[in-house]
Amino acid sequence: MYKKLLLTFMVTVFAVCAQAQGSKKYYKTGDVIKIQQHTVGNGIAIVFIGDGFDREDCRKGGVYEDNCRKMAELFLAMPLIRDFKNCFDIYARVDVSPERGVYNCVKNIYGTGGNIDWDAIRRNATLTAGKDDRSVIFMGNGLIGGYAMGDVAAYSANEGNKLYWMIHEFVGHIIGRMPDMYAHGDNHVDASVKETVDRQHLVCELSMLDWRNHPDSVFWKEFIGRKGYEKVGVYPSGWYGIVFGELFTCEPHTSTVMNNGSLAYFTVMERYQLWRQIQNRAGFTASLDGFIAYDAVNLGDKDWSFAPYKALNWSDNRIWDGKCK
Repeated sequence: MYKKLLLTFMVTVFAVCAQAQGSKKYYKTGDVIKIQQHTVGNGIAIVFIGDGFDREDCRKGGVYEDNCRKMAELFLAMPLIRDFKNCFDIYARVDVSPERGVYNCVKNIYGTGGNIDWDAIRRNATLTAGKDDRSVIFMGNGLIGGYAMGDVAAYSANEGNKLYWMIHEFVGHIIGRMPDMYAHGDNHVDASVKETVDRQHLVCELSMLDWRNHPDSVFWKEFIGRKGYEKVGVYPSGWYGIVFGELFTCEPHTSTVMNNGSLAYFTVMERYQLWRQIQNRAGFTASLDGFIAYDAVNLGDKDWSFAPYKALNWSDNRIWDGKCK
């Protein structure tokens, strides 16, 4: 009897220890993976929030952590970002889903299909970063599309073109606060549109657009005729809902990565706006002269083919295939 009790005790202890040891291999909901700590400035917070990643996906070093780290590496390699990468804090919050996958067939932590709880995502991002000023990548394990909304960019973990998603959706829309340069409609420029453009210029937004069309008065007039900026002029453009050609931009709208599906480059005023956003959030003083001094590094970069980044455009067969079970 004694031997049987002793054996039972030993088996129980071994099982408990094994379970405890196994639990150390997995993250739990609410855990935070700190990918990078800033060393310069105030720290610009980037937060990953994941959904549709089950316990096995949330193993330490597993598919969720691995893809967050790879996305962070891709982000830090982007034009301009690479020159200020020490200004960023990067976190990944863990949410262990009861089931793998996202979209209509699986109810997951942050909603189902098109009914995503963006408020919950933003609340948890704020808790993770410890401040309201943070930018968010919501990573779905499956197909949730790729788009930007305010301070959150939605990313499908099986996105086929991670490079374009990162530079257009996250760096362009979220960090740089740039508009799409392929959007236009049937509305006309009126006093309200002019007032909006002028107001946005004061906070360093819509820097690449103006309702004025004279080289001496457009927002980017300091760059017209300046050495190294030979492509800068006044070109017709559109903006959400505005007839194409009633607003103007600094370089042809087809030149920019903010054009639909284009891997071109950031035009001068897009670079200026992105630079200003980084400087402001990092707590630095920003001036036009400061940007021009910095921008020499971009003028010297003649290879905008994005060849150096393509090695970071990976695929991962561990990601959910998007098929409903």
